[in-house]
Amino acid sequence: MSRWLKIPLLVLAALGALLLALPWWLGLTLRPVLRSQGINFETYERAGYAHFILRQVNYEAPRFRLDAAQVKSVTPVLWLARRLRGQEPVLEIENWSVRINPPSPPVGTKSAPNTIQGLPGLQVALQQIGPQLVRWLPQAELKRGTLSGLGPELTIASATWRKGTLKVDGLHVAEHELAVVLAFAADGSATLVARNAGNEARLQLVWTGSTLTGEATLWEQPVQLTARFPDQGWLPAEAGASAVNWQLPARRVRLGPPYAQVVGAVRFVWRDGRFDLSLNASAQPEAKPRLHLSPPGWPRTGP
Repeated sequence: MSRWLKIPLLVLAALGALLLALPWWLGLTLRPVLRSQGINFETYERAGYAHFILRQVNYEAPRFRLDAAQVKSVTPVLWLARRLRGQEPVLEIENWSVRINPPSPPVGTKSAPNTIQGLPGLQVALQQIGPQLVRWLPQAELKRGTLSGLGPELTIASATWRKGTLKVDGLHVAEHELAVVLAFAADGSATLVARNAGNEARLQLVWTGSTLTGEATLWEQPVQLTARFPDQGWLPAEAGASAVNWQLPARRVRLGPPYAQVVGAVRFVWRDGRFDLSLNASAQPEAKPRLHLSPPGWPRTGP
């Protein structure tokens, strides 16, 4: 191939790469591609030459539904180019909601072979998809969201995902505000750290396979936590919580004078569908001050 022929071909290739990097063509191709993966949206908008915005996005699976008022991203070609250069593009999601659907399998049916049925299976799945997720989705920012279907509705002010760590700020549940950090390791295990706004209550849990271990702290009193889960099912086969040698001001348990503090120990065990609770506590009275008066040189009387 002559040198003069190579020059226009290089120019055409550069123009083609430039056109692919622009978001104009995505409006035509993105909808059928995402729809094939179960993702739908109402409108597509360009945001400059490098970004695009999807509005009213939704995705529904058998166990959950995801909705988002807005999703902003760089174009796929730029996303790929930045990842190959070691950069970390950001996916931005605003006004989102996740609803967990309760399981309702028909009577007498069996689960599909690839269905995750417990924590051990979930860890195996995370070992497989975790590295790819971190590689191709290194960063995400979520603003103003809700999570429902797991009990009381949770509202989340903001959350960030970066290299396998999820940080949640402004998590509101049952009139309490929490900050949560969930970090995933390469082996599929995870560590969760949470605290309330006043730092009076703290929690740290480590999940590895079928076990959960950790410690909770309430009013500076530690509680040891353990749980073991079966291969199939999401309820623990065994669980326990114990707090020994704890001391609380009497006002924490609504005791007034003459009591100053409450001391004791508590142990909770769940096993074989039943639980055992043992509690040992005592309230200690306030120390009464004593006044002794005697002239100089007189012997002291009384205790």
